[in-house]
Amino acid sequence: MGNDMNKRAELANWGSRINVVLREQGLLNANGTLGSERDALPVVVEVALDGLLETSGELNGLLKICKAASNREPLSEVVLDAAHLMAREVCLALEEPRGA
Repeated sequence: MGNDMNKRAELANWGSRINVVLREQGLLNANGTLGSERDALPVVVEVALDGLLETSGELNGLLKICKAASNREPLSEVVLDAAHLMAREVCLALEEPRGA
């Protein structure tokens, strides 16, 4: 149970950090999402993620899972584990300085 809570807390934190980066770049719309499900990722995000995710829908889905973790909504262990790994990688990729 403790490990599940730690993963949820980390997942919520990474989701929050991803949101901050996207907001700072003016990429989130009024709904707090990044375009529609089939839209391509903005170029700056696509370059940073380098194939981790391919569409806005995939990134929006990850952010939705992060929010669910933050709100303590039910998540299967498989979803929690996969989102935990992916959110960490996305967060690190988006926060990495460019051109270094």
